[in-house]
Order: sequence, then C-alpha cells, then structure tokens
Amino acid sequence: KIYEVKMHEAYECKTVLQKLPLHIESIDAYDEKLVVGTRQGNLLIYEVKSNGIGLEESDSSVQLVKSNKFFSKKPIIQVKVVPEQEILISLSDGVVNVHDLGGASMPLISSVKNSKGALVFSTNINTEISLTGEKAAVIRLVVAVKRKLQLYYWKSREFKELGPELLLPDTPRSIEWNDESICVGIRGEYLLLRTNGDKKELFFTGRIPEPTVSSLSDGRFVLSKDDMSIFVGPDGISFEEKVKWKEPPSSVVEDSPYLVGVLPDSLEVHSFEPWIQIQSVEAIKVKHLCSVTGKRGVLFAASPSQIWRLTSIPVHVQLPALMSEKLFGLATKLATMSDEPPEVLKNQIQRIQSIQAFDFFCQRNFKDAMTLFLQLETDPSHVIGLYPDLLPESYRSKIQYPEELPFLQGKDLENALAALIEYLTEIRRSLQGNVKSLSGPSPGSEGTHGVKTKKQLLQIIDTTLLKCYLKTNDALIASLLRLKDNYCHLEETEQVLIRYSKWGELVILYQNKGLHRKALELLKEQALKSPDLPLGNHMRTVSYLQQLGCENLDLILEFSDWVLCAHPSEGLKIFTEDVQEVEYLPRGKILDYLMRLHPHLVLPYLEHVIYSWEDTSTLFHNKLAIGYIDRITRLAIGNQPGFLSDFVGLSPIPDSEEFKSMCSSPSSVTSLTSASDSSPLIEYKRRFQFLIETSSYCSWEAVLTHIPKDVLQEERAFILGRLGRHKEALSIFVNTLNDLQGAEKYCSREYVASSNGKDVYVILLKFLLDLKDGSDGQSYLEEALRLVDSAGHRIRPEMALSLLPDGVPVEHLREYLIQALNSCGSERNLMTLLRGLLQADFLVLKHQKSSIESTKIFLKETNLCCLCQKKFTNQSAFVRLPKGLLMHYSCHQQSIQQ
Repeated sequence: KIYEVKMHEAYECKTVLQKLPLHIESIDAYDEKLVVGTRQGNLLIYEVKSNGIGLEESDSSVQLVKSNKFFSKKPIIQVKVVPEQEILISLSDGVVNVHDLGGASMPLISSVKNSKGALVFSTNINTEISLTGEKAAVIRLVVAVKRKLQLYYWKSREFKELGPELLLPDTPRSIEWNDESICVGIRGEYLLLRTNGDKKELFFTGRIPEPTVSSLSDGRFVLSKDDMSIFVGPDGISFEEKVKWKEPPSSVVEDSPYLVGVLPDSLEVHSFEPWIQIQSVEAIKVKHLCSVTGKRGVLFAASPSQIWRLTSIPVHVQLPALMSEKLFGLATKLATMSDEPPEVLKNQIQRIQSIQAFDFFCQRNFKDAMTLFLQLETDPSHVIGLYPDLLPESYRSKIQYPEELPFLQGKDLENALAALIEYLTEIRRSLQGNVKSLSGPSPGSEGTHGVKTKKQLLQIIDTTLLKCYLKTNDALIASLLRLKDNYCHLEETEQVLIRYSKWGELVILYQNKGLHRKALELLKEQALKSPDLPLGNHMRTVSYLQQLGCENLDLILEFSDWVLCAHPSEGLKIFTEDVQEVEYLPRGKILDYLMRLHPHLVLPYLEHVIYSWEDTSTLFHNKLAIGYIDRITRLAIGNQPGFLSDFVGLSPIPDSEEFKSMCSSPSSVTSLTSASDSSPLIEYKRRFQFLIETSSYCSWEAVLTHIPKDVLQEERAFILGRLGRHKEALSIFVNTLNDLQGAEKYCSREYVASSNGKDVYVILLKFLLDLKDGSDGQSYLEEALRLVDSAGHRIRPEMALSLLPDGVPVEHLREYLIQALNSCGSERNLMTLLRGLLQADFLVLKHQKSSIESTKIFLKETNLCCLCQKKFTNQSAFVRLPKGLLMHYSCHQQSIQQ
C-alpha cells in the first residue's frame, strides 16, 4: 500500500567527528562508546555524550578514551563489541581476533582457530537463564572463509568449534545469524542455511553490486534486491511487506520502529507497518552505519573521514506529526518506547488507539473500529454516540469527538449497525461476568461525559440493541426482551415500540418489567378492537394470565372476566391449564369467583380439579355433587337456563364396561351411555353417577340432604349404598323404581365391594317375599325363587329357608338345595384338607423343636454377649440365636423392644 504523507523528522543528525586524519573502515557502538577501526590499523574508542536535542542546545561532547595505533598492521575490516563479556571481535588481515575491551590498549585474548583467510563474520548473542537462576550470554560466531562457514561458541575466554563447516557454492559477501538460521549473500543470490546443514536458495540479488543482509530483533532477515528490501523469516519464507528505497541501499540497520538505509548521498528512514518513508538525511559518501548495542534511538553513520550521530527525536515531539498524518500504528509503537511513567504511558497509548478507532469508523471500517473499541474497553455510550438516533440528544450532545461524525445511510448504515450489534453483544457478555463498569478512553477529548455505573451501561446497551434490531432484524427484538437480565430503559423502549407498532414486543417488555396491568390492558384493547390485529386473539390473554402465579391472583380474576364472558371454553383454561403456575393457584378463591360471576363454569372447573389434578378436598367433591344435583333438578323440572344446553369445558370421564356394570340396569346404562348422550339431563346424570362410584372424599350424608324427594331416586340409592344403608337403597329399587334387575345388580356390586354387604341378597329376598300384587294378593314368590336359584351361593341356606313360605314345594328349591348341599360338602372337604395340612405342619415343627432342644450348648468364660460384648455370669439367663450366637436374655428382650 502506498502512503502519501508529509515527512517529519524522526532523527536529529549531528557531526561528532570530521576531517579525521585516518581512513575509517569499520564502526560499532555500545553504551556511550563508539569503536572505530581504520584502514591504517588503528583502533579508536570515543565516548560520545549527548547534551540534548534541538538547535538551542549544545552539541554532543566527544572524547577519545582509548587508542591503539598498533592494533593491526592491516586494515580493520570489521569490529563487533560484546559488552556482556567485555570483548571486542575484529577482522583484520584475514584473521578474526578477540581482544579485551577492558584493557587500556585492548590486548589480544585469542585468535579464532582456522579463521585464516576470513572475509566476514557475524555473531549471534542470546541470554539464557542457568539452573541457579543467573543470566548468562551465549555467544556464537560464524566466520566466512573462502567458500565455507565456520561455526564457533564462546567458552573459557576463547571461541571453540561448534560443529562441522558449512559449504557454499560461492564466496560469501554478507552474512547474518539469527537463532538457528544463517542468511548468506553471495554473488547474484541469497542462501539460507540451518546449523544442522540444511540449505535453501532464496532469490537473486538483482541489479545491486553487492548483496546486503541485515537482521531484525524479531528474528527476520532484511535482504536487498534492486531498490527494495525484502523480509525473510528464519524458515526462508518471504513476507509480503517490502521497503522501497530511492536507490539500492548499501547497508540497512534496524532502530525500531524504523529502518534506516544507507544510500549514495543520503540516509533514508522508513517505518514498519505502515511501510512508508519518514525522513531523508543528506549525508555524502556514507559507507558505514551501526546502532548502539542494547540501546534504541541512537545510530552512528560514517564516511571515510567523518562520523555523524543520529539521535531519535523525543516521542512527545513526533506524536503530533504522526497523529496529524493518521499514522496511528506508528504512533502507538513510538509511545510504547517512551520514558514516561507506566500509568501516563498507558493513558497515552489508549488515547492514540481510541482516536485510531474513531478514524476507522470515519473511514467506514466499522468492524476494525468496534474491535479496537472493545480492546480499549471504551465507554459504550461514546461508541453508540457515533450513530444517529440511538442516544437521547440531550445525552449525546455532551460527548465530544475529534472530528465531525460521518453521515451514514444505505449500505453504510446497515454495515455500521451490524458491527455495533456485534460490539454491544460482546460488551454485554463481558459486563454480565464483570461487576466493574467499563471506563476506558472515549474517542473524544478529555473529560467527555461518560457512564459511571454498570446498571447505566447495561441500560444503554440493551436499549441500543433494541433500536438496532428495529432497523436491521426485528425478529430478534422479542428474544432480547425475554432475557431475564434485560435492562432496556422502560420509557424510551416503550416509546420506540409504540412508534413502530410492535405491540407483541411491547407486551413482552411490560411482562419482563412486571407491569402486568399495562400488558393485560393492551392485550384486551387489541383483542376487543379487531381480531385481525397482531394481538387480536384472546388466547394471548389466556396464555399471559396462566403465567402470572398466585401473587397476581387479583389481576388474573380481573382480566379473566372478559375472556370468560366472550370465550368461556378457552377462558376456563386460565384456571385449568396443566402448568405449575395455574395448578398452584388458590382453588377456593377461584371457585368462589366462578360461583359469583360465572356459575356455568363451576362444574367444568371442579371436574378438572378432581379428575385431572386429583384434588381430595371434601369441599370440592361436595360442591361438584351438589352442582350436579342442582343442574339435573333444573333440567328435570324444565327450569333450564340457556347455558345448560352447552357442556362448556366439561372434562371427559371414563366410559368403561366397569362403570356400565355399576349402573342400575341395562336400559339405564343404554340411556346413559349411547343414543341419548346428547341430552343434557342424561349427560349430567351419567357424570353424577360416576362421581358417586369413584369419589371417596365426598361427604355423602351432607350431599343426600340436597337431593329433592321426587328426582334422582337411583342416585339416592347409590349414595345410600355408599353409606352402608342397603335396606333403604334396595327399598328404593324395589318399592319406588320397581326395578328388580337394578336391585340385583346393586346386590351383586355391594356383595363384592362392601364389607357390610354380605347380607344384601337376604334383604332383597325379604323385600320380594313381602311384596304383594295389587290384583290377587299373590306374593312375588317366583321372583324370589329365581333370585334364590341365581344367587343361591351368596345366600346362607338357613336364612333362605327361614324366609321362604312353608308351602313352597321342595321341587321348586331342588336346584338351590343341591347347590347348597354341594357348597356345604365342598366347604367341609376343604376344612378337612386344611386340618390335615395344619396337623402335618404341627408334627414337623414338633420334631424341629425336639431336635433344637436336644442340642448341647457349651458356655465358656471367654464367650461374650453378641450385643453388649460382656461375659456371662453363673446366674445369667441367656438366649441362643439360630446362627449359634449367644446373648443375655435381658439384651435379647431389649433388642426385641427396639
């Protein structure tokens, strides 16, 4: 990417040495020392102290602190200082030597073996921590000798061979060592070698006369090709970023965040990311350029007779220029290198990045802007303020921004809102897990108005999310409002939803905020206005009321009224739906409410409570029974209100064969279960009979008092049967209903089901024998004899014979007597068999008892009671358990009681 920016000064260039009588061949620097190697073999060390930057301040002070005229007889081609070991490595006369940097004349320590004919060398210095926790510098050296690379490491004040030599296809001109990779520039191309011997060809050098290789602090290499510098990783992979120079550089040095190159007539300063030219310093015939080991912001450049010192302009001076050119990345890097206190430095960096995020937004790079705002923990209200119509104008006007906000519309606005939604969602998630509110820098000026509490932040965030959804995807509004931790501002959200006619979402808002009356009034208004409206369905009110629970019973009763009047069947579900909130409502209060205002729904409600929820309250069972009685009575006498013909909400009851068998007669069963089911009278009688047969919680004595004398005789008989008053029940069947078949069915049921019903057939037999026909006075003898024949096994012979008239021929009782005799014989045989079995059991037990009693028990002093673990005394009564364990008699009795 090509950046067209106005160049600013990153370095101040000052001459520290000029018109030197010696020819400079090499330079290096450390601390405040400058090492100079000359063609004449002299080695000079200067102390260069800076007194400040700026025209009004004095120049640097330069002092020669060490000098050795006899350092070498040949030109000193290359020098490298290793401050950690206080040594100086030099290349002169084709040999690499190591000198003591601490000595006055820098005496020779050692020469690198086999380095004769060396052309160039490079060092690799790493700091490692020993097992004792001490830091130590690990120094490695690579020396190019003819077409070979020799590897060494520093130990015991000398360089020792590290491994085998690495062969090259041509003589190396430039080398650098980073980590385990060595980059070599030979004539026409660059190579990458690994210390294990692996080799990789990189690319050609292009039109430059000499290949140049430099290394960066991040492990990458900088290789020159034509008028560009290409970055290569230690794995040999080239990066897309390239630095373009005005002319091919002869040397490149890193001084983060800048890259300085030596051109024929100048020094060019370029920045990393963005890759742009920052400064051009006029410097004629510069041959050498070096940085200060372990120090940023100072470079030395040298021509054959002159040396310049390049000192970085203070950060606070560079930042305004960079910010004005919107070079925020470079400004951030520079700020991190400032000498300001940590807190000041942090605020400075955050402010730069905040303005950068604002610039991203203005450039329509919304996603990157939101990502940066998120990283900076910027006050969300300031981010929301970038958008129109999302914050109240009174609040938004208090927020200041660096520039005028862009006008967003169309696709730009859509993309901006999508980025904002993603940002706010992430901020919301962070706030839910973090009790402290966000307080990062705003994209505006210092002191802008901001939100202070977490609740305020969440309120603004949720309200803004809702507004964004309204403009982008309104289907998400409901899900936001349903969140339990929803913080939407009530009044503002209410206004927005009404403006957009989002009635369903408005109901959700009211419900979530606990404003149930408002929600129910809105539902009622919409439902009564028109069924075509979004909330026109009355079932929305039903569903809402079902969720309110006991604490809102008054509201439930108040707003259920209109639904029960207009839609009784669906409205009843407010009190009968199988959900926990409905089931736990106070049933007594609901029953009282229905009895006062909606009596036609009492029976359906009670049926649901009893049959579905299995309520055992006597009150409800009695009310249901009395309700059936009242309804049947009204129908029987023709006093039938209009609603009685409609079985509103009645619960289904079993229509099983068992229930049919409980009814009085086949004709009655048919009338109650088949063709006449559509008759309200038959339906309610059928339900009442079912309640009589199944309810164990009804107070039948109390219910009996509510049955009129002229109706429900069959049901009265069933109730009397439930109370054990069989004589009265059978009297109704025989004398009132004249239903002998029904009476027999009653006897059959009670004989099996009732504990006091064993004599029901005797009672019925007596009733039959006492009946007189009005015409001839003849008794119902034939019916009595038929009953004796059909149910003789359930009538004791002595009772039957005592009741039957003496004049009954024995022939008429033949079947009954045979059956009775057979029954008596069978019973006697059974008793005989049972007696024999019991006698056999007695003999077995008697033998077992005799065997057990004959068992000898040896009681020793060591025997202990298995319960109390105490010994037995001579006077102790004891018990022997079946498994052979012994126990004190008193302990045994105690264990039985427990």
